[in-house]
Amino acid sequence: MFHSDIIKIAVGCGWQVSITACGNNSFYFDFQRITRNGLPFSFTAAMTGGRISSLVDEIISFVGKTQ
Repeated sequence: MFHSDIIKIAVGCGWQVSITACGNNSFYFDFQRITRNGLPFSFTAAMTGGRISSLVDEIISFVGKTQ
């Protein structure tokens, strides 16, 4: 999966995404959106070693902490 695919999926779900390279085929994905109450909300998830599964694991871990 390419970064552009991740961005397309996120945008389709109402998120804005920026990506920062951090070496060794690893990247930080910053996700931002406005909540239904009009407040800004954001979180950052890392993809390490070029593995999309590491990004998914970080997102799932974050979601689990907020519920």
